Formats: sequence, C-alpha cells, structure tokens
Amino acid sequence: MKKRKKKLSELQKSVSKTLIVEAILFILIIIIVGIKVATYVNPYYSISHRLKNIESSKKEDTEYYDTVAWLRVQGTSIDYPIIIQKETGYEYPVEKEDYAWITGDDGKFHNKINIMGHNIFNLSSNPKKASDDFHRFEPLMAFVYYDFANKNKYIQLSIDGKEYLYKIFSVSFMYENDIVTLPYGDNSKEQLDEQIELFKRLSIYDYDVDVNNTDDLISLFTCTRFNGYQNKDIQISGRRIRKNEKVSDYDVRPNKNYDIVDETIKKGVDNNEENKNDSV
Repeated sequence: MKKRKKKLSELQKSVSKTLIVEAILFILIIIIVGIKVATYVNPYYSISHRLKNIESSKKEDTEYYDTVAWLRVQGTSIDYPIIIQKETGYEYPVEKEDYAWITGDDGKFHNKINIMGHNIFNLSSNPKKASDDFHRFEPLMAFVYYDFANKNKYIQLSIDGKEYLYKIFSVSFMYENDIVTLPYGDNSKEQLDEQIELFKRLSIYDYDVDVNNTDDLISLFTCTRFNGYQNKDIQISGRRIRKNEKVSDYDVRPNKNYDIVDETIKKGVDNNEENKNDSV
C-alpha cells in the first residue's frame, strides 16, 4: 500500500513538473507571438508617403528656387521640403520656414545625396532635443545624445517620384572644408569607399549596420558651435534599405569618439548652471 502511495506521489510530482514546463513554454510562445504581432502592426518605422507634399510645396516656389524632394528624420520635427536654387550665387531664403536644400542642381535620385540645412537656434554645447523655434536642421543636434540616437535610426527621402528609406550608420562632427570636398551625384565605388571609411571613423557611435560601395548613401549636414568656433558641422549619414531587408531596430553603441562629446555636453551644463548662479 505504501509503495502504491509512493509511486502515486512520484507520478503526481512528475505530472506537476510537466504541467509547469508546459505552462512556461506556453507563456513564452504567447510572448514571442505577441512581440511579432506588435512588430507587424507597429513597425519600427512606417513610410508615410510625401510625394503629394512635394507637389503642394511647389505651389509656393519662387523665381529663385524649386521644391524637388521631401525629407523626414525619425524622432525629429524634420518633415519638410528640400529645395534647389535656380540662380548661381543666390542665398537660400532664411526667412522661409521648414526647409533644407540639396547639393547639386538636378533634384534627381543619385547613389550619394548630400542635404544641407540651417541651424539658427541650437548652436550651443548643451543643445535642445526639440523646440517650437526649430524650423530647419536644428533638430539634428539631438543626435549628440545617446538615448536619442538609440531610439531614432531612419531617414526617409521622397524624390524623383519615389520613396527611399535609409538606416543611419554614422553621426559625427566634420570640418566645413572637408564637407565641401565631398562628391555628390553618382559616385564611383572608390568615392563611396572613401566616404564610408571617413564617416565610420569619425562617428561618435558604432552602428550595427553593414555598409559597402554597392549601397546608396545619404548625408545630412548643418552648422553648429557645439565644439566652439571650430568651423565644424554635424553630419548624419545613412545607407538605403536593401531589397527584402526588414525595417527593424538595430544596435548602436557610443565609442571612444563619444567621450569628447559627452565631456562637452557636461561642460555646457556646468556653464549654464554657473551663469544661472551669477545672475541671481
């Protein structure tokens, strides 16, 4: 009788363990399915077409410039037209709100696209991530903060009748003289190799993004006094999503170049605190 009870007890324990394991597996399956469903319903970045916006913006064009494209940068208020100038030497209209300009004069898609924008209200070493005053490329300064760069990794360009999506792979500070020499338009593989190497070497983050000279690239630039008066601009570069590549999150880590940026930000915060104390 005791042996039967013992066997029955052991059987019950075995069944209980099996049920617990099965319950855990069931919960894990539910979690995995839930994550996949959530990713499908709420993708990391959804393309929202902007080709009609280009046509609407063209109605506001003047004799000096044409709207040729539309730009969106994830996590920022940058969602506005890109223009090209019609006359050589014409200064881009600072009085016009919400715009940037494309390097070149045809407004067509190329394997390397450079886009410039003004930074008027976000020049300090302690930049803001967002503000109602931002109407140009001021929001790009938010990428100096790791938490922001870690959440926002896509650039969308609407141009030449199509929508293009790019994965950010570099954020850095570059001297203006070096930026001016960067080729635009259809680059050779050697030119693309040189730029990829440069952008990755200077980047303050290491992005888990494979980039090579068969990829189409985009670079965004704006002026800043983040590093003082060094004539340096911030640049954000991305490579176009490849065929059948998923639009998903990917890893990004601060590297040794970020140490200087982090130190600059901290100094900017300390200086602001000192100025506040002095004014009291």
